Amino acid sequence: MNEETKKWWSFQKVSRPEVPGVKDKAWPNNPIDNFILSKLESVGLAPAQPASREALVRRVYYDLIGRQPTAEYAKGSGRDHHAYGFTMWMAGGGIKGGVSLGKTDELGATAVEDRMHVKRIHATILQQMGLDPNRLSYFYGGLDQRLVGVEGAKPITELIA
Repeated sequence: MNEETKKWWSFQKVSRPEVPGVKDKAWPNNPIDNFILSKLESVGLAPAQPASREALVRRVYYDLIGRQPTAEYAKGSGRDHHAYGFTMWMAGGGIKGGVSLGKTDELGATAVEDRMHVKRIHATILQQMGLDPNRLSYFYGGLDQRLVGVEGAKPITELIA
């Protein structure tokens, strides 16, 4: 190994950084918060107020729905995902390792074995986050909306460790 390579960050000994001091001693809940607040204070900013329950639910919803495959052929955006057969990788959070569930046709366009709606993936993720997917709702457009639709959805038990 040459001298230049030895200086590369991944070859350096790992050390615990010193937790920075902050002006607002009441805000941090853990040492990581001190790093965040220290940076905010250094540029003259303060932490935002905690989000409402509804805002948090909507954020989770958009995170989940962003994983849903779609076909956008007419828009010409190049995002031609298959809406009826797709692959998703999940790791950690109580998900079994090495599990493969279902199969698609030879083109990967249509599920042909163990077909299920994408709402079941959403229900699985929400359950693993400690949220009841069939009771969780948010108010939008004058109605209470549920992340797993009107009918609800069961988590995919085959994936849960």
